[in-house]
Amino acid sequence: MLSFLEDQAEPMAARVETIKGNMVWLEMNIPVQCRNLVKIELSHYLLLGEVLCCRKYSGPYCVGVELQHSVSTGEVASIASELRSGRHAKSSGAGHYHPEFAIA
Repeated sequence: MLSFLEDQAEPMAARVETIKGNMVWLEMNIPVQCRNLVKIELSHYLLLGEVLCCRKYSGPYCVGVELQHSVSTGEVASIASELRSGRHAKSSGAGHYHPEFAIA
């Protein structure tokens, strides 16, 4: 799912085509405006980035997002728990893009 950080639009379906370096390439049925800040929710990761390009060839739209931050869903749950309990989250590198994961 892809959602916009700066407005309340409904999340949109997106399929991850590939992740390489700090870029994620998505296939979508509708266009996305460049320069939008977006959140991409995957099964085990939450990715934040900026839309750099959106092109349509013969099939779905091809959307290129430059990743700025990533966090695993386990880290999100841990941070949320610490915030609810009033403890401060320790800086463990969360919030920065980690290119070591891959989507098959």
